[in-house]
Amino acid sequence: MPIPGTLSSPENRSFQLDSTIDPTIALAVSTTLKVYDMLDILDSEAEAKKAFTERYTDLMQLGEGRFYPDLTAKQASSEQLWRAAVDLRPQDVADDYRYHELWTPGTEPDSYTEEELDGSVSDDSARIALFNTDKTGVDPILHHLGLPYDDYAKNKWNPDASTTQLEAIEQDKRAFEAAHPGYSLDQLGFRAALTLVIMDRIANVDPRSEKYILNRGYLRTELGRRTVDGYSVVGVVNSDVGRAGLGGGRGSADSYIGVGVSAGPKS
Repeated sequence: MPIPGTLSSPENRSFQLDSTIDPTIALAVSTTLKVYDMLDILDSEAEAKKAFTERYTDLMQLGEGRFYPDLTAKQASSEQLWRAAVDLRPQDVADDYRYHELWTPGTEPDSYTEEELDGSVSDDSARIALFNTDKTGVDPILHHLGLPYDDYAKNKWNPDASTTQLEAIEQDKRAFEAAHPGYSLDQLGFRAALTLVIMDRIANVDPRSEKYILNRGYLRTELGRRTVDGYSVVGVVNSDVGRAGLGGGRGSADSYIGVGVSAGPKS
């Protein structure tokens, strides 16, 4: 039995694409099954394939985006997700990076905690990271570019900003859920971003291409602001030229740093 969160050989099992359904759904389902398999949480291939085909197909009505399984901490801790992503790093890509002062629990008094990193979701589900319909030239999962992340950044660096990214997401949430009863919209979490990195690495997406997740921009996380290493920072996720990174930034307005939104059925 493999150690959860690691994968010695990504090609151990092959899950065939279903030619009878939408090719985007088929690829997402096949890659999802591989994620479950590599984390040793795939109980029944047939049942999982049927469930995720139905779930992803249902989510298509919500808009264009990237499908992914919203894994619970019981299925895979955040540390296991990070190790799984690292295990799958292409050989011609630079070593993955993690800002330890922020992302390793206990490193500093204000580092993200294990409880924060693993979240509190109790049921696994299928979700979609919705695309930004504006053609911005950065990763389409990034929204509200050019805005400060929070009130701290707005007051300190961008006092003339109309709003913050956190406020904009709350506005998105109210509008989306009014238009789509029975579905929820939330800020795209860093665990989802790591899962999407794993899926792209499993699918052998060219790490230098526009299709590779977060190869063109940075995603600010839902974990909020912390003071570490003498600085006030907000966690970010990116995959610059295929190199996965868990970093940090000050949260001020920037044209290539955004937030993401995730949609799915209300629990």
